[in-house]
Amino acid sequence: MIHGVFTISASATGVRGMRLIKNGVVTSEILTPPPGTHGFSHSFMVTGAYVAGDVISVSLFQDSGVTLNNTAVSIILVKVGE
Repeated sequence: MIHGVFTISASATGVRGMRLIKNGVVTSEILTPPPGTHGFSHSFMVTGAYVAGDVISVSLFQDSGVTLNNTAVSIILVKVGE
């Protein structure tokens, strides 16, 4: 199980998103509309079959046209089962 939280600074334009990538392939994606004048915070949880040697990465992105800060990023990986 993978759980994460990310926060991006405010901007009234562009999309915010997160991609979970397993062995070079996007396996999960979250896209949200612009949050307006407030910062954007989102949490996610994904489950899947992972084995030793899998390469897992998380990509955060925004396309507002200006530089926005990622003010908080937290990723937790939890082994469930044997």
